[in-house]
Amino acid sequence: MFIASYDSKLGWTQLQPVSGFIAGDGQIAALVNHFSLFTILAQIEPEKPVIAPPEETPPVITPPVITPPVQPLLPARFEVSNMTLSAKQVKSGEPITIRVRIKNKGELSGEHMLTLKVNGLFVDSELVRLAPEQNRNVSFNIAPYAPGIYEVEIDGLREIFIVLERSIPDTGLTTPPYWPVPAIPIIIGVCALLAVLAVIHYATKKRK
Repeated sequence: MFIASYDSKLGWTQLQPVSGFIAGDGQIAALVNHFSLFTILAQIEPEKPVIAPPEETPPVITPPVITPPVQPLLPARFEVSNMTLSAKQVKSGEPITIRVRIKNKGELSGEHMLTLKVNGLFVDSELVRLAPEQNRNVSFNIAPYAPGIYEVEIDGLREIFIVLERSIPDTGLTTPPYWPVPAIPIIIGVCALLAVLAVIHYATKKRK
């Protein structure tokens, strides 16, 4: 703190303190050589700027990465369809072809056994190997001899066909144009018997 006088040109000017004067509490002294406006001034240190502490950056919370579970591939799954017959009616002994289409609708390769049944009885089978979404046609051949109505089945698919008796062409003869195989031994036996009778008759006649 100090005593100052006012000057119109210089403004407030600090007066020289009294040499050797020891001021007590609440006292201040200065040399005055004129009458003027006086005041007591104090030099105040400028306030230090308040530095705000740095804002704490909130931690970045990274959400956990959720990996979806890996879905397993679907196993091989077979579909059998489009069952067709080469004919609905055949004669005895004539071949007939049964066809089906098989497809693997799964996501893995696999194999499937196709089974052919005729009138409920096992006749034939085939093992089919297919890649995913692959398909192929499979055929079976049969040649029934007995006339009648037949039902064929493959993996639940069914169809019916008829076998007709094979007719013998009319040649104008009252006997068939060939000898059945079982008649040949009978003919040989009759010939042998006639030969034996002829020998016996000849021997008996010679003795007389």
